[in-house]
Amino acid sequence: MTTHLIRRGGRYSIRRRVPSDLIPIVGKREVVRALGTSARTVAVALCRLEGVRMDAEWDALRSTPHLPPNKLTLPAPVEPATARLTAQPAKKTRRSATDERDLADVMDAWAKERQPQARTVAMVTKVITRFRQMVGKMPVASIERKHVVAFKTALLDSGQTGVNTDKQLTMLRTLLAYAVNQGWMLADPSKGVRVGERRNAKAVRLPFDLPALKRIFTSPVYTEGQRPEGGGGAATYWMPLLALYTGARLEELAQLSPDDVHQASYVDASGSQASAWIIRISDMGEGQEVKTATSRRRVPVHADLIALGFIDYVQTITGPRLFPLLKTDSDGREGGLFGKWFGKHIRKIGIVDRRMVFHSFRHLLKHTMRECGITEEVSDAITGHASASVGRRYGATLYPLAPLVDAMQRYRIHGLPLPQRA
Repeated sequence: MTTHLIRRGGRYSIRRRVPSDLIPIVGKREVVRALGTSARTVAVALCRLEGVRMDAEWDALRSTPHLPPNKLTLPAPVEPATARLTAQPAKKTRRSATDERDLADVMDAWAKERQPQARTVAMVTKVITRFRQMVGKMPVASIERKHVVAFKTALLDSGQTGVNTDKQLTMLRTLLAYAVNQGWMLADPSKGVRVGERRNAKAVRLPFDLPALKRIFTSPVYTEGQRPEGGGGAATYWMPLLALYTGARLEELAQLSPDDVHQASYVDASGSQASAWIIRISDMGEGQEVKTATSRRRVPVHADLIALGFIDYVQTITGPRLFPLLKTDSDGREGGLFGKWFGKHIRKIGIVDRRMVFHSFRHLLKHTMRECGITEEVSDAITGHASASVGRRYGATLYPLAPLVDAMQRYRIHGLPLPQRA
């Protein structure tokens, strides 16, 4: 649940209690501001952004000499938050590079121009909040290298891993580089500030090996029909199987709708008309997002999934999501809480290597496709990986279905028996 987020008439607003010391000045006990959206994922991110702005306004009131309530009130509400993420030009007074423009102002302009995903806005907002808490609030033009180094040190001291710390420093660097490009500061003080050399990505995550897969698919979820609430009901059964046979990312599976699973026609290698069940991964539906343009793709449904009753399950769901019991986390990620449950679940059943996580299914599919003699080009088309080949940029937007179907027919995890049917 996201605190301060309320829904009225189908659209979201933020509601905050006015700090007790400011009630006599503001003249009210709470403030409500429209976020201008009916999409919860977007509202979660905008709620965080607006919360940061409210805190800044209240800090400004505290630093202003106290006047009678009729002389001093809370600054007028800003326009609905979604308006700041559109291409409409905002009317702003001219400012110099040495004024009070802070990180939230930079993010506001950056988000309006670059149109990042709502999830990215939420993550950047969290970084800004942490920077203020750990280092202090200051104009971007006043941020120096010592402040960025202090932020890095504070993150590590708070228990953040080196990898997570570097990710947050990268987000901060994105804002500071944008501020430099806009002429709001002279140089980026965050350049070169990082924890250290990152390990090779291939060493960070391992594909599941056969013993690990057997532990997963002989767990009580598959042998006793257990459906833990933390795993989102039927998602506990289907999400690992879908990841095993598609290599799809966790969030891509969590946001699927029943309409994303359907039959598609194609011409096979002999020139005959054929059809196959496919899973469409796209950003076409409400609240759906993809990581990159190449993430939009079709993945044929493997015969093993059909044998286990996946199509039968899909046809029983009528709502907007294929797994309706999944709950979003505080960052608005539809697969976030499932990921936490799955991580605890596999440790509980004896998979102790922490390099094995849900994303290990994706590594496994790539590795197994190489073993099955499936070309890297087809494998990339199934997983949505980008290719450096110039030739791959030519042709239709979606990869031809026939070679994808052929690849799925050849894809096998040898030695892994199918679990019980759902």
